[in-house]
Amino acid sequence: MTTPATAEELRAAQEAEYGRYVAKEAIRIDNVLAFNPGDSVPASHVSRKVVDRSQVEDLSKTEKKG
Repeated sequence: MTTPATAEELRAAQEAEYGRYVAKEAIRIDNVLAFNPGDSVPASHVSRKVVDRSQVEDLSKTEKKG
């Protein structure tokens, strides 16, 4: 990813990274609490398998259409 040049690009990049997944349960990384239930989980943590997909809810699949 390139560095966002404008505030709007930065907002879009942050939304893409933090707006897709939320923790279903308390998530620990290396035995340290990293995310509480309901916390946003970075998409990169899921794609790099730092966090297992079973531990997060994918909001892109639950958004209401209409």
